[in-house]
Amino acid sequence: MVNSVYFTKEQFEAGEMDKFIHQLNELSYGKGHNQIQVLIRPEDCGAYVVEFAQVCWEEAYDEGFRYVRSDQKVYSEYRLPDNSYIEFETDEEYNEYLEDWLKENPGWVKTSYGTWTNEIENEKFRKELGLDK
Repeated sequence: MVNSVYFTKEQFEAGEMDKFIHQLNELSYGKGHNQIQVLIRPEDCGAYVVEFAQVCWEEAYDEGFRYVRSDQKVYSEYRLPDNSYIEFETDEEYNEYLEDWLKENPGWVKTSYGTWTNEIENEKFRKELGLDK
């Protein structure tokens, strides 16, 4: 998750942004297991926006800030209940697709553990094994 802080030109000139960035840098080497990645963007009239994200050290090269050109899009990979994968730009797109997918693929239910199971396939399997008695 990316957080951001806006610094006016006056705050920048007073050194507030430098102090804030220094504190973020110190957190990266503190007692925690996360690093703080920082992105500094110039804004209008001498102001700046400091964006930062807390990223696990072990996953720092897979997560965090990435440059995306204006002609590129970022997609996330989502796993469907049948363990196939599909990509979408937003969670909303995925949720809409999943709703339609569940209508077209009956029997899938989410367990209390957050995993998916197909009740129709499970019932067939129980009958084959003679466990439905």
